[in-house]
Amino acid sequence: MDREASRKVTTIILLLLAFAAVWYAKNFQRERINIISPTQQEEGENSPAEQTPEEDPFAGEDETEHEDEGEDEEAAVPTVTDPDTALENYEAFFAEYRMQRDRIRASEVEMLNHMIENPNITAEGKKEAEAQLLSMIEVMEKELLVENMIKAQGFKDAVFFMKDGKANVVVKAAKLNQTEFMQIAEMVSTVTGVSFDNIAVVEHGGS
Repeated sequence: MDREASRKVTTIILLLLAFAAVWYAKNFQRERINIISPTQQEEGENSPAEQTPEEDPFAGEDETEHEDEGEDEEAAVPTVTDPDTALENYEAFFAEYRMQRDRIRASEVEMLNHMIENPNITAEGKKEAEAQLLSMIEVMEKELLVENMIKAQGFKDAVFFMKDGKANVVVKAAKLNQTEFMQIAEMVSTVTGVSFDNIAVVEHGGS
């Protein structure tokens, strides 16, 4: 029982972390472009109008270089956990959201495994920890299933997180109509057993 559960948990964790790493790497360059391009475009449009023939053509050159360097640093280390930044960089938002969720799940699974393997734990405590671990595995499987089902409906991306009987879905879409909202909520309820009152469906980004 213990070995079978441990193998299954290890496999799921590796798949989740691998998927998150690939997704983050895939979207990192796009995210970088999204951060830099609007600022560079604004600078390109404003520079000719602001500079006059009488001005020193080299004036402000150092300042511009410093600004560009600052932008490169910001692009190299994008902050997507801030709500405003996440709204501007929705692709990075999905990758970060998924990675944070997987970190939480991995931490919870690791804690339960430590409890199960603890030689000082009581038989009742071990049994309870095993039950929680199996429940956690089921939740992780449902999260992946819901995300894949949503993407199968034509949406480019989606992240799903379920905890304490509440389900949260973030769909990559500019706007969900009532029919789409109900389809997603009904699908989540069918897969997870969560009632409609405890399901939150939110659209984010989209193109």
